[in-house]
Amino acid sequence: MTERMKYGMATMMALLFGFSISACSVDSDGNDSSGDAELIGTWDAVSSQYYTEEVGYSRPGAGGAYWVITARTITEYNRMDDAAGQPVGYSFDGRRLNIDGRKACEVVTLTRRQMLLRQQVQAGVYQETTFKRR
Repeated sequence: MTERMKYGMATMMALLFGFSISACSVDSDGNDSSGDAELIGTWDAVSSQYYTEEVGYSRPGAGGAYWVITARTITEYNRMDDAAGQPVGYSFDGRRLNIDGRKACEVVTLTRRQMLLRQQVQAGVYQETTFKRR
């Protein structure tokens, strides 16, 4: 992978991370899914990286946001200025976190202290974001 490709990938990662985490959706009937209690809390995005089959993993970048997850909503905050996004709903079935009905993340790891989410951002390209619970 050339330096130019690495720079482009890092730039794309930063942009996608910033734009992709801004929303999460409650089931259409407004009911909480089982397992939501595991998500409730404040989660700091500590790193984000991309994976492609051709290249493998990119160098991890720092996370620039944190999420406050309640029983019904996720609100994303920018760590630099504490600016909050709009609270949005979500659904969680224990394996998939569906955000605002528009984005689905695979929950790779979820413990009391750590969460690893993977989402496909384009064909063959996945973003993985690691969160730590406060």
